[in-house]
Amino acid sequence: MRLRTRFFLFVQGTTVVGIVLVSWTIYRSARSELEATARCRLRQNACLVAEQAEYALSHIICEVEGWAKMPLTVETAQHYRERASIEAFHEYFRGLEARFSLYQSINLVNLDADCVASSSADTNRLYHADHRHRVAGRFDFREALAGRTGISESLVSRATGRPCLAISVPVRRTDNGVCAALRVVVDLGLFNDALTASLKHMDDRQVVVMDPALNIQLAPRPLLVGEPLSRQPYRPPEIVLPKEQEAADEGTFLYRDSGEACLAAFCRVSRPRWVIVVRQPLSEVLAPIATVRRSTLGVSVALALLLVPMMSLMARPALNDLAACQKFARNVRDGQPNPPLHIRSGGELTVLAACLADMEAGLRQHQATRERMREAERLLAEARWRTLRYQVNPHFLFNALNSVDALLGTSPEGARRMLQLLAEFYRATLLVPPDGMTTVREEMGRVGRYLAIEQIRWGEQALRIEMSAEPEWDDFRLPAFTLQPLVENAVKYGQLSEADPLEIRLAVRRRESAVEIVVANRGRWFGTGECPADVSAGVGLDNVLQRLRNAFGESIQLTHEASGGWVRVVLRLPEGTRES
Repeated sequence: MRLRTRFFLFVQGTTVVGIVLVSWTIYRSARSELEATARCRLRQNACLVAEQAEYALSHIICEVEGWAKMPLTVETAQHYRERASIEAFHEYFRGLEARFSLYQSINLVNLDADCVASSSADTNRLYHADHRHRVAGRFDFREALAGRTGISESLVSRATGRPCLAISVPVRRTDNGVCAALRVVVDLGLFNDALTASLKHMDDRQVVVMDPALNIQLAPRPLLVGEPLSRQPYRPPEIVLPKEQEAADEGTFLYRDSGEACLAAFCRVSRPRWVIVVRQPLSEVLAPIATVRRSTLGVSVALALLLVPMMSLMARPALNDLAACQKFARNVRDGQPNPPLHIRSGGELTVLAACLADMEAGLRQHQATRERMREAERLLAEARWRTLRYQVNPHFLFNALNSVDALLGTSPEGARRMLQLLAEFYRATLLVPPDGMTTVREEMGRVGRYLAIEQIRWGEQALRIEMSAEPEWDDFRLPAFTLQPLVENAVKYGQLSEADPLEIRLAVRRRESAVEIVVANRGRWFGTGECPADVSAGVGLDNVLQRLRNAFGESIQLTHEASGGWVRVVLRLPEGTRES
């Protein structure tokens, strides 16, 4: 009898240990899968939010550049000694600061680095010696004095004690000389709040914008010259990047926030070097299998205390059920379809089966989330080309209208012709299909109208145009506005080369197994740093190449050469990219 009891105890102990090990294996497998899925999802979210942050920053920069060109700003910069100008500046920009609620201050700084007008009502900021000393050495201010938009690295505001960055834009006189800088201070914490508020699919606790290189606790004590009492104290996030990932552009890591384990992914923004962190408590990630551990313990205790006489009879059904659960979890891990789990032994294994079913449903939901993320990326790409569609150079429109005004007195027919071409050009710009694709014929027509306008402005003898396209490529489809930046660059840099007359050639032809688009102009190639400071780089060749690779893949080639007084930009698209 004693031997039988020992045997049953041995069978019970072995069975309990086996059940625990099997359950723990299922749990570890499911946990690894959930963590891997969560890391992938968080990394995708971090990259998407980083792109949205870069877009938001570029939008802010465009707004500030627009403010710097306003007559109010230019007038105040030239007459900042007049009280009426300062009060008008303060009233207008105070309203902007209150409306957008992410700026610490908007200041007009003269060439001596004195703050001469501000959105702040505190006059202590004006002509403050500490302000002049610090701003004069800032990189962004020196860039503005050189005629370029400058963006500082992250710093701690002396007015509020909060992290921020400064955007300095040159304010130009009518003769195009720099007379002041419009310096806007963007609050990092308020930017984080505005960014997370725009992310409808994320909790506001998930996204953090931070700068690991900025230690807010070691920052100098704020100099109260602004409105520090109107700002809440900034609380630095309790997030520290692992040392091995400090130089990485993106990655995932585990950390503890107020004692709670969290899984996080990060992605860096190119300028400034902010880090976008998307986080989620580990307990939420593992919620689908949280019951598995409790279920395992309950089954083990029940078997140990209540099932000693019947252990040999119950072991086989229970093990079969556990094996079925293990197979179910393995199929979930491998992405294989699963039939419904039917548990015959009941009890805690039923709970385990329910947890596994919930886990599978959760993983399917994560898969659906990834699909939504991919759709969001597609929509973002579509938004980019739509943005490019509305970025037709405003200077071109301004110059064309000035030319029309000049021609009205000397050549009404020429003015009428230019207005017709201008209307046709902008109508063609707006009539782009929803998919962002157009044909070579339509691109050539749009570019032809643009060059015809430029030819009227400069004269047929000063600007000579030659365009040709082999008929078989008329219906070749490519992203809209592919040729426009190339031709604009040819005109702009050809004029900078002082080519007289300026000749522009555009050709679409077959070369071997590829369609070749060549844009050539008389002149020379301008290397990095050779352009005048007041010449914008425009959308650039890199932007054109990236859009084409997004549409057709990595086989696209964009090269340039300069020889014999000609600069040629050659775009090669393999014939396999041709669409019907």
